[in-house]
Amino acid sequence: MSILNNSTVQGLAADVSKQVTDAGYELGEVGNFADEILTETTVFFPAGDAVAEAQARTLADKFSGVAKENIQALPEKAMAEGAVTIVLVNQ
Repeated sequence: MSILNNSTVQGLAADVSKQVTDAGYELGEVGNFADEILTETTVFFPAGDAVAEAQARTLADKFSGVAKENIQALPEKAMAEGAVTIVLVNQ
């Protein structure tokens, strides 16, 4: 799972990554997402992957966001099979 910061809060992705690993999720890339400005925290999942979609919906609820299929602007690592990516906005 990748966690990317799309907010003005410095270190937000790093802070959330600790919560995610403490909850038992395997952590991938942690960094910034500056390719697009999102209006709400979004958990992305690969199209057609029911397991990843269920995980994304659970995480979206946890972080008061939404779950959506991957978009092309995500980093390549985030587009891996079964990968879920949290893109955080100001919370």
